[in-house]
Amino acid sequence: MSTVSEGQITKIGVLKYRLLSSPYLDPTYPSNMPFYLYGTAQEMHIDHMLLRIPNAQLSAGEVTVELLEGDKSMFIAGLKGGLIAVADTIPERLMQPLCTNSVKCIFYPGAKFAVSIYHDRHDAQSQGPGLCDQLGDPPIARGIITLGDNTFADAYMINADAPTVMPQSQKRTFISSQDHPLFRGCGPGEPKEHPLLEEVKTWRDMWNNA
Repeated sequence: MSTVSEGQITKIGVLKYRLLSSPYLDPTYPSNMPFYLYGTAQEMHIDHMLLRIPNAQLSAGEVTVELLEGDKSMFIAGLKGGLIAVADTIPERLMQPLCTNSVKCIFYPGAKFAVSIYHDRHDAQSQGPGLCDQLGDPPIARGIITLGDNTFADAYMINADAPTVMPQSQKRTFISSQDHPLFRGCGPGEPKEHPLLEEVKTWRDMWNNA
């Protein structure tokens, strides 16, 4: 395959570095779904903030934001380091734990949702819990986010190595890394009917029982 073009990428930096280990997660899901909103005035992107497990990765590139109120210059300036956009009409706490079907109902090309936009008071290396606590009131802006064609949603692979010890109300069976479908000749799919999600005896199960 011939090379189309060559170039050099410079000024690479870390925008957000967040650990997903248990000590850094919140004790409860947020009331409404928060996203990191970042980029430039010409190119904006969002990523779902993963504050608790199990969860779903929701990412969209090249979204459009229609500001309904707020300081536009402050909004544009905040995109460089990343803002927090809370989807006012997506009640994450009531919807979790999310599955593949539910994320497809809310996160797809052309989807629109109203958001309240806040400064992220934490720096790039800050760890949870509490990354969405005390966002500030009022928000710096309010608007409508519209997703473009560049979307990604996953509620299965991201949970493949989640711990099995959870509150009884959210208890589900998860596979550990040595049972990962990629190492069993299976691709990702709907976990509800996946054969690997039957009762398995992994090292994590035995450790938790002990």
